[in-house]
Amino acid sequence: MRRAHDAEGFTFFEVVLALALLGISLLVLLQHSADDTRADADRAARLVAHRTLRNEVQRLRAADPLANPASGSFPVSFFTDRAGNVMAAAASGSHAVTVSRRIRCLGGAEVRDNATAPSMQAGCGAGAGPVAEFTVRVVYPSRYTQDGTSALEQTITLWPRDRHGTAWSPGS
Repeated sequence: MRRAHDAEGFTFFEVVLALALLGISLLVLLQHSADDTRADADRAARLVAHRTLRNEVQRLRAADPLANPASGSFPVSFFTDRAGNVMAAAASGSHAVTVSRRIRCLGGAEVRDNATAPSMQAGCGAGAGPVAEFTVRVVYPSRYTQDGTSALEQTITLWPRDRHGTAWSPGS
């Protein structure tokens, strides 16, 4: 003779409990997947910002640091898209790039800003040589900051006459 509690199969309560646990597990996995997707987008934006910064620094090292840019004078500002291409205006997900330059005079015991002692070539007097100090700043979208943007910045110094005595040399 069989008892009622020895019946095989699942009760309705067990099925509902199993479905609830499955649903909660799927929601947790979905949330984790969404967080990973957002983090990937932020990592991609930071990677493009690093690449843009590196490319701009290399372009500056290859150019004549005392020459004014085609757009006029420093600071130079422009926008790049997610692939690093220069854009005419800001758009969603774009990066804002600013390049500033400061010409200083290197000679004697001190380095001085040419704005305070302008003279001869690039504002430097006799016995002093010009030093171009560039600051490149890339502002990119980020979900991890309060204002929705983050920035990378690098300063490089270029001076005349590398070890071969013919061109501009990176100071940093």
